[in-house]
Amino acid sequence: MATIFGNSLAAGQYAKGSNEPLAEEVTEIEDDVVETAEAAATPSPNAAATPSPNGPSAPKAKRAKTGAQESEDKMIATFSAVGEKIANAIVEAGKTNDELPEGLWDSMKGIPAASADDATVASRDTTISARVSVRLYLPRTRLDATKVPVLVYYHGGGFCLCSAFDSTYHGYLNRFAALADVLVVSVEYRLAPEHPVPSAYADSWEALAWVVSHHSGGAGGDDLWLTDHADFSRLYLGGDSAGANIAHHMAMRVGAKGLAHGVKIHGIVLIHPYFLGSDRVASDDLDWTARERLGRLWRVACPAITGEDDPLINPTAASVPGLQALACGRVLVCVAEDDVLRDRGKSYYDRLLGTGGWRGEAEIWQARGKGHRFHLFDPCCSEAVAQDKAISAFLNRLKTDLA
Repeated sequence: MATIFGNSLAAGQYAKGSNEPLAEEVTEIEDDVVETAEAAATPSPNAAATPSPNGPSAPKAKRAKTGAQESEDKMIATFSAVGEKIANAIVEAGKTNDELPEGLWDSMKGIPAASADDATVASRDTTISARVSVRLYLPRTRLDATKVPVLVYYHGGGFCLCSAFDSTYHGYLNRFAALADVLVVSVEYRLAPEHPVPSAYADSWEALAWVVSHHSGGAGGDDLWLTDHADFSRLYLGGDSAGANIAHHMAMRVGAKGLAHGVKIHGIVLIHPYFLGSDRVASDDLDWTARERLGRLWRVACPAITGEDDPLINPTAASVPGLQALACGRVLVCVAEDDVLRDRGKSYYDRLLGTGGWRGEAEIWQARGKGHRFHLFDPCCSEAVAQDKAISAFLNRLKTDLA
């Protein structure tokens, strides 16, 4: 189910940095989709009675919210509510995706890759298989024979929503590729609930293997942008929210299985990683309702899990093996001060430096006064610009360059 959120916002509007069109878009689509989804399904009668693994609800922290943060709250609420209702329609009512009400996704359409007259970044789409496709971004200044770092990027959306082809991610990665001067491969993977986790991991691995097949003109690698411009000695994985979760698991799988042609992962970038856990952490109390929604969303995405300490969603749980298999020498974790997932990202960083068994160089960067994936909702605010610059510096700095 190629579900897309917020896609009718034009890339031009996004690039100008105004969060007002996005806030209006969120509200309009939220009302439309929730209304239609509610007509399609009734939540499970047992859903409300399901106890939280972290105990009773705690009072919300009282703090003033900006327009961008309010938009973010609406987005999170829509992700969980719509995802859960659609899952109920499919699973409990025995419906398939094709049997959902006509027009449910009409307002959620992707946008094409950049046209030939784009002044800064060229982009185009490639189909890898019936399940997986990608959108590539290459700065036009690099359309000669020069080699640049490669970032394989996995979008967020709780494993249930968003797309590599929607306007939000197109705008963000188009701008980021120009800033960082890197070749970005944005992965379109199958989404839950129609394709529950671990389908997203399988598709993401297929995309990574396809990228690596282009090393030294390897057989099966027929994309000229990758063969001509990819510096595989600087191959990175990255993503935001659920995409950061995927990037972590891809690096772990590389550690266990390796990659073709002896290719190594130079580093990973985890932006506001979607990790949970049964233990209570301080950032949970920033917005307990949002925290519970994220827990419910995970149960929709991966109904076969054993709980929030499953290694798929909690890589730092005491019962989970250490991070020594993480197949990269460098990690950058980006967190946001007002994100309910903030301390999960910090715990991951602490585990890397502590008892995780991983031997590498880890960095953490925090945005002050911002919430989950704020950079997508308010892309030109000072914190979003600073975060992009921190990631760009990380991608363009060799391990030996670190002080």
